[in-house]
Amino acid sequence: MAQNTVLELQQAWVNERCAPALLPYQRELVDTVLSSVRDREDVLNEAVDNEDTRLWLSSLQLEIDRVRFLLKCYLRDRVKKIEMHVSYYMSDENGKSNMSPAEIQFASSIHSSYDEHMSESFLKRLPSDIRDVSDPRILNGPDAVR
Repeated sequence: MAQNTVLELQQAWVNERCAPALLPYQRELVDTVLSSVRDREDVLNEAVDNEDTRLWLSSLQLEIDRVRFLLKCYLRDRVKKIEMHVSYYMSDENGKSNMSPAEIQFASSIHSSYDEHMSESFLKRLPSDIRDVSDPRILNGPDAVR
């Protein structure tokens, strides 16, 4: 796996973690990293484990685990932001454009569950003119966007 790719992933994770709003999804980077991890795992699975290769196999497994950790952290931080501000991102086209197709599907599922819960819990008891929770004035967006 190229060291530059790992550094780019680490930088993408740090940027995502520090930014208050959802940054654009790094599709090419994530695809490259996943492909590289799969290739390395194939090499690891096909390699013969003997005394001569044991150290090399261990270091290869350690590198795979490290890269998987970085990737999971990057994706986990994105999911946290989506969960915290799902109504905002689903109502904003720019927010949707920053998400991957899987994240959009996840956010849509969460958003519909949230809306159903709110409606069943208390919204149906409110007057019809104040039931709309998608009003831009009350949407909970990231701090930088408000």
